Amino acid sequence: MAAATVKAPSKGEILKTTSEEAGLSRKQVAAVFESLAGQMRKNLGKKGIGTFTVLGLMRVNVHNKPATKGAQGNQPLHWPGTDVQGQARIASRQDSPPSRASRKWPSKNSPALGRAMNNG
Repeated sequence: MAAATVKAPSKGEILKTTSEEAGLSRKQVAAVFESLAGQMRKNLGKKGIGTFTVLGLMRVNVHNKPATKGAQGNQPLHWPGTDVQGQARIASRQDSPPSRASRKWPSKNSPALGRAMNNG
């Protein structure tokens, strides 16, 4: 018997479930998510502070990686004694959650997590 594949919920499913659990209309929930998305864009964008926290749920940080020069090395197998120039990398901004060691999940005593566990 083949194992059933589990899919991530779609945007519509998330809006529907959230509206049912919160007792709000789907348009109101969509407006809340749009507001959160706008605030995230503002804080994580080029002129933003580089961090965004949804209280009791998650924190997203932006890591600025500087440009690197190409590394100088040699090619020992095919052409002994010849030098090879490595590829340089451009500077980038990466959005990522904190590392596993510093990740803060809601505690069991968190009001938000308690409501979710009691309702579900």
